[in-house]
Amino acid sequence: MSTLAHVFEAEGIATVALGSIRKQIEGSAPPRGLWCDFPLGRPLGKPGDPEFQHRVLDVAFALLDATEPVLTEFDESIPDDGDEMIVCPLPPRHDPDAHPAIDEARGLLAAYGRGVEMSVTTSAATTRPLPSRWSTTPLPPGLVRAGSSTRPKLAR
Repeated sequence: MSTLAHVFEAEGIATVALGSIRKQIEGSAPPRGLWCDFPLGRPLGKPGDPEFQHRVLDVAFALLDATEPVLTEFDESIPDDGDEMIVCPLPPRHDPDAHPAIDEARGLLAAYGRGVEMSVTTSAATTRPLPSRWSTTPLPPGLVRAGSSTRPKLAR
């Protein structure tokens, strides 16, 4: 994100990066950074605590006034008890008689299909053919279609 922040800044758009891993935010050196000692997956701190989250945002937005690169530490930390896993919500069960993993895979299949439809592969290995509507879509120079025997010529 820090690279993208520098791109925006070069175009005159001020940015602030929030980071939960101190070494990462120090190493990536965003133009304006706020290190929050919070568990991963909780960039604004305490879930369900809008007052706390607004405090984090207030500190972050205040950094927009900085004219020089700055990295600030939020004044409160939240210990990671390690007793709560970071999870992504799963789609609802469709078939309570199926094994949970099978039911989950079936629930995610539609989203997977949409992702495949939106993606162009640049590898020669593919598990399914590209949609026919892509058969005439030109690719950027140097890329070949998956499964194509045409290889780019190396410049000499």
